Amino acid sequence: MISPEIWTNLQLAEVSVLERYLYIGLVSNADDDGRLRGDPLYVRAVIFPYDTIDKAVIVRGLQRLNDMKLIQWYEVDEVKYIQHPNWNRYQYIRDRRPSTLPPPKGYTPPSTIPHTLKQYKGNQDKAGSKPFKVDCPKCNGTGKMANPYDDAYTETCIRCKGEGKIWND
Repeated sequence: MISPEIWTNLQLAEVSVLERYLYIGLVSNADDDGRLRGDPLYVRAVIFPYDTIDKAVIVRGLQRLNDMKLIQWYEVDEVKYIQHPNWNRYQYIRDRRPSTLPPPKGYTPPSTIPHTLKQYKGNQDKAGSKPFKVDCPKCNGTGKMANPYDDAYTETCIRCKGEGKIWND
């Protein structure tokens, strides 16, 4: 799922519409660890299958996104790959499958749990205060989300997993 924050990201305001579309396509096509093949011809085929966009335009777009640190475009054994450096900040994947693609050299994966879902046990303190639960902002504490296609049907909230509360961070 693409975070709604992407539409107001100030870094993306600095790129062209095509580069923004390219970035969103890279997010959509990444594996569970935020990686995908980075060959420009592959990227063009996956993200722009019906468009006649020159390979050089894709290369410039990938280089610009890399220079802005929105992606990490790297090579392992002469094969290009892409890593989303902030993947775990915006993506929460319940049944995460490890990537089959190699990570960039020196890459240390961040926590697999986004900061908004960190849970504390017992009386564990964080900066001198006890953690407490707050209403989940996604479902407003109900634990259920309305199905946009059927008003009579609700789904378990993906953020709080139906509990209606999340730990305050």
